Amino acid sequence: MTQYAKTYSAIDLLDKILEFAEKNTNPNEWNFEALTSNPPRYIRLQQIDSLIKALFRNEKKQNLTETLRLTIQSILTGDIIKARSLKDYETTIRFIWEYVENYYGSTSKKENVRLDELVFIFRDLLEFKKLLRKMMTFHTTWIEAGTIPLRFSISLTKSISENLAGKSDDLDKILGLLIDPNGLSFTEEELIADFNYPKDDLLDVDIDFM
Repeated sequence: MTQYAKTYSAIDLLDKILEFAEKNTNPNEWNFEALTSNPPRYIRLQQIDSLIKALFRNEKKQNLTETLRLTIQSILTGDIIKARSLKDYETTIRFIWEYVENYYGSTSKKENVRLDELVFIFRDLLEFKKLLRKMMTFHTTWIEAGTIPLRFSISLTKSISENLAGKSDDLDKILGLLIDPNGLSFTEEELIADFNYPKDDLLDVDIDFM
């Protein structure tokens, strides 16, 4: 069977940022200096830093980084969207229009979409994704053993969350397009070779740090 290389895009960056922020809730510690004594978080930040450099390298040559410092915060707040122009989001806006038409039926495509509206839906959908992540990972650290009531609670919540698997593709697509309207992606080999992506196995690092 052919093995396909894993590719990383804007939604993978967002997932890594959300996981990192869940593990480290203090934004003042979202820097390498603060995490030198915590290898799991340090390596996760290295992954994020590598993906930011890769996904936004072309915009660095233009004007994005002249008006905005690319950080975890500027991505989570949607400030990165405000630093662009509507022309950058033609594909994104087309996806929004087509989705609304498919859901509600025929609608006018002449309505203008503003950058501040794109920022709003990004923030709104990001909060929904955070809630969805909590549901999908609820009880994942519990072992299905113990009392019957505990096993009942775990199995019931898992049966619900398992039904949500694969239902958020469009959510991830629009969030990815809002972060990176160019839809770039990179293999892990490319990230390691060109953007200092860490080679460490995070599972091994997590286990060693326990």
